Amino acid sequence: DLTLQGRPAYNAVSGELRVEDVQYALRTGNLLLRIGNAFAGGRVRAMLQQRARMDLRPHVETARNALRDA
Repeated sequence: DLTLQGRPAYNAVSGELRVEDVQYALRTGNLLLRIGNAFAGGRVRAMLQQRARMDLRPHVETARNALRDA
């Protein structure tokens, strides 16, 4: 079981939505996963933080066009 938590932040200039202050909790009975998490947890969190980004510009433009054409 993997739970992610973070704070959404939108940059209106770049149109990017990102998740800041990413935290995660891994609940597993698998000993190997627990050991790996203990040793590499910081790297996993940093990777999640780096990849938790989405360019919303195409979606915003689609919504604008739909509202304009309605």
